[in-house]
Amino acid sequence: MRAAVALVVLVVLVVAPLGDATAQLPPPTPFQREAMQAIYGVLPYERERFALSLSQEPIPVVLYAAPAKPDEPGYERVDCASNATFRILSDANDAGPIAASRCPEHVARLRALAASSAQGFDAVLALLQKGLPTIPADKLRSMGWYRERSALPGGGELHYLTIIAIGHGVAALPTVVLLTDTQAVVVQAEATKLCGEGGNPLPLCADPKGTLSAIAQRLLK
Repeated sequence: MRAAVALVVLVVLVVAPLGDATAQLPPPTPFQREAMQAIYGVLPYERERFALSLSQEPIPVVLYAAPAKPDEPGYERVDCASNATFRILSDANDAGPIAASRCPEHVARLRALAASSAQGFDAVLALLQKGLPTIPADKLRSMGWYRERSALPGGGELHYLTIIAIGHGVAALPTVVLLTDTQAVVVQAEATKLCGEGGNPLPLCADPKGTLSAIAQRLLK
């Protein structure tokens, strides 16, 4: 059940529209302001090219869980007390969401999910390519569709991977999970509309791992 709910959350919120621009939003929380500053610190505001709008629909953390069956992906949702979700605006259009969460209350759970997500990513990729020619590794990497774990100074660890949901089409969320002994920061973004089919020099498109990692580092306490 948790896997099904998480998958629905991922697909629905990734494609959710901005909604009524005239609706009155509550003032941003301190973490939402901090997250906006962190994102703009890495991806500077450009009026026509890149701007953020606070979303009324928070996106929880969604990661791969242990598959229920060997050939079926599993997903799990984690609701963090500190969450900031924004819609990316480019050329006055909604270009997808970017979400950041700081989760000291879920360090152990996120550490376990980050580990299981390696298997989950491989399972989804195999399912997506089933019966089709294998996509070369360099092509997948240029799309940001790969997984990688890095050790950080001081004993921390950084996990990068793409959460892929297969439903009516394919939704993909490049994801960074930054973990220390006492802290967890997760940053996820869906930038297919923003990036197009390649060649966009915006850092989020050209280097999703480096960009999301830099944002996560700014939010690490």
